Amino acid sequence: MNINRLEKILVFVIKTLSFGVLITPLLPAILFQVFLFPHAFGKMIFAQGLIGVILTLYLILCFFCAEYRPKLFFSSKNRIRKKYNWVLIIATLFVLALGITTFFSIDPSVSFWGTLGWNNGLLTILYCFSFFIVLLSLLPERKFLKNFLKINFYVGVPIILYGLAEYMGFFGLQVGEGRAISTLGNAIYFSSYTIFPIFASFALGSLEKRTKKRYLYLVIGILEIVMVIISSQTRAFIIGLVISFITVISIYGFFRLNKTWKKTFIVTSFLLLAIVVIGVWQGLNSGSVYRYANRYQTIKTRIVAWQIAWQGVKEKPLIGWGIENFNAPFEKYFDYNFYTPNADGTLSEPGVDFPHNKILEVAVSNGIFSVTLYLALFIVLFSALVFYYKKTRRIFFLAILGLFVAYFVQNLFAFDSFVSYLLFFSFLSIVGSLDIVDYEGRTLFKKINIMFLTIFSITIMGLSVFLFYFVTIKPIIANYWASKSYSAYTQNNYNLSLSYLKNMDNLGIDFVSDRLNMQLASSVSSRLAGASQISPEEEIYVIDITSRLEKMISKRPYRIDNYTLLGRLYIILGYKDKEYAIKGLAISDKAFEAGSRRLQTYNNKAVSFFQLGQKEEGLSILDQAIVLKPDYGLPYTLKAQAHLSFGEKDLVLINLEKAFALGYIKRSNLEVYAQILFDYGKNNEAIEALTKIVDLSGSDAKSLYYLADGYKRIGDKEKAKIIIENMTEKFPEYKVQGDIFLQALEKESRTKK
Repeated sequence: MNINRLEKILVFVIKTLSFGVLITPLLPAILFQVFLFPHAFGKMIFAQGLIGVILTLYLILCFFCAEYRPKLFFSSKNRIRKKYNWVLIIATLFVLALGITTFFSIDPSVSFWGTLGWNNGLLTILYCFSFFIVLLSLLPERKFLKNFLKINFYVGVPIILYGLAEYMGFFGLQVGEGRAISTLGNAIYFSSYTIFPIFASFALGSLEKRTKKRYLYLVIGILEIVMVIISSQTRAFIIGLVISFITVISIYGFFRLNKTWKKTFIVTSFLLLAIVVIGVWQGLNSGSVYRYANRYQTIKTRIVAWQIAWQGVKEKPLIGWGIENFNAPFEKYFDYNFYTPNADGTLSEPGVDFPHNKILEVAVSNGIFSVTLYLALFIVLFSALVFYYKKTRRIFFLAILGLFVAYFVQNLFAFDSFVSYLLFFSFLSIVGSLDIVDYEGRTLFKKINIMFLTIFSITIMGLSVFLFYFVTIKPIIANYWASKSYSAYTQNNYNLSLSYLKNMDNLGIDFVSDRLNMQLASSVSSRLAGASQISPEEEIYVIDITSRLEKMISKRPYRIDNYTLLGRLYIILGYKDKEYAIKGLAISDKAFEAGSRRLQTYNNKAVSFFQLGQKEEGLSILDQAIVLKPDYGLPYTLKAQAHLSFGEKDLVLINLEKAFALGYIKRSNLEVYAQILFDYGKNNEAIEALTKIVDLSGSDAKSLYYLADGYKRIGDKEKAKIIIENMTEKFPEYKVQGDIFLQALEKESRTKK
């Protein structure tokens, strides 16, 4: 094989590598419904495979071509700034710090792999960092930079349009919780992603020489912003954009002022900043910030999460708790007198997976050294881009600066996804490559040993295939079986679900199996809650899920929420086997010892006492919950349910009325309340309760049917008939049930005559 042939091979490697890098921005559009968490898992797995191939080709290339290797410093003839590539240096130190703290985290496995659905573990960051290194070598070729921006822009437009169509209800699309999620699976993920194609549009416009095309990119970018604001309704996105535009406009104006006005601008800016800082500090000390936050539930929830994160930082300041282990400090420091509203108007104890602030997230997860490097990275980014704009007056640098400001500010109120991580490192490479000479026609090699090239290439590809199997292929297969198992469970095919679970277990991918086990445990405990008898198939299934959760707790005892979940499973089995009731008491005590004060834990222990025939002990536990949370109606509801199981209707009414007085007015409670009132002959009060259900439910078919049945019970058949006729007119799908009700009503009238 001659030198020309070898050079052609390496040229082919470069072209293949460039193609692979340029199709990477397509990842946000990928959606595999066959997997659990299709919006996240499919993107991550596809990216791992693609970046794995890219990295393999890159290692082969840079081994034989020094000019493609990462550069920590620049030669003096090519640089316009300091010689060190601080972006690369600090990014490398940051990833290294994350790796060290992951090793010492409370759960290294979770911190490395992440959790299924979030996928934010160290492995994800390593893939993104690898992609960043590759891009550093390719982006100095300016044509490649423009193509990379174009791909991000072209992919972003249809994703944003899809989100708008989803929000508007076009093509039968439905939104989640009233906000568009597009192909990203979450409104925050959606808005966080769109920052990159929006500012790519502005950057492309700044690179265009033709005026019409430049304004076209600008207009499209503005339209994208409007569409994202309308469809995602994410306040963090809006705040990030506003501060970004203020920053960019201020820098643009600052460098066009004379020296006198520049000094005035600097002094004024510092004064305004000081006023804001002092105002926030005074607000925190006086409590006015918290009073304002109390008016808006989502703000209040975030402040609570920030406070918990800060407590976690103070406990483990150096190495943190580990990536994706925020649930540990959350359960430990959570104020259990804080509640969030549900759709039905009731309240519940919230759970938060992240602090909703990237600085606090890095600090609580990886310690103060990691968060210092994280902040240093942005300082270097901002200073580099301002420096380049000052030297060149090119708007391109302001567009990239605006992107990073918007991203940084939004993450003060949100959290990252795999997609935003990947794009952050991608655009980070743009700044890291600015001082590298524009290599047009780089020398591929001077002298090469053919045998060595062959052995090296085969070795690298062999290692890549080996890692690809364990890091990508096995999780794909495990998630496939997990998805099949959950699907079989939802169809009540318990035996088939268990067989799929065994297939998943054989692969040994914990981050997939643990998430499915928790999901199944939560679903099973909700589906069979309160069932004193279950089928043999259900019993076998619950026992299997229970054993899985027990193993998880033995591996991860810090997950206090799993103690409560296991207690709910023990209750299901405890009606038949008292041994599980005893286990229920033990696991509840463990949860209390670990610091849990969730009402579900109190309820678990009380029900376990009831299953063992210890009524007074169980009621005493519920009384403790009432003392702990006197302003919360749920403990009274739990006590009412206990009295109902003992047939003590008077006490049921007393406790439900106390719950109602505290604002805990739940549909199921009102149904029980109305039924007892009917039994006691208090018909008018019972009808009032049923009418309240209609108001709470928005006059749905079920509530109207119950109200009609109530009027039927008290003998007002005409009123019952009118309500049923209105129901069938409003809900034609319930016409059969309505006709049966009317026929029974007519038959009853004839019988009385």
